[in-house]
Amino acid sequence: MELKKEDHIKLIREFEVYLSSIKLYSENTKNSYIKDINKFREYLIENFGIDFLKAEGNHLQNYVQELRLKNFKSSSINRKISALRK
Repeated sequence: MELKKEDHIKLIREFEVYLSSIKLYSENTKNSYIKDINKFREYLIENFGIDFLKAEGNHLQNYVQELRLKNFKSSSINRKISALRK
């Protein structure tokens, strides 16, 4: 199932509501998680031509490897992974 851009936006907004109302995350944490998810989504589209519902472990491994090559701090990479696990 390919998602349209509107479907991606809807899923991300639902996730945003979940982070705010269920998890009670701060505005900064919520915004960081949403940004991380959007960056991963863009990465998947640009590099593999897939949406995030079709992502597999190897896609995440490749993404993390790219982040390391770009000298992201371990704490930033871990937050990005955490956002994707939610």
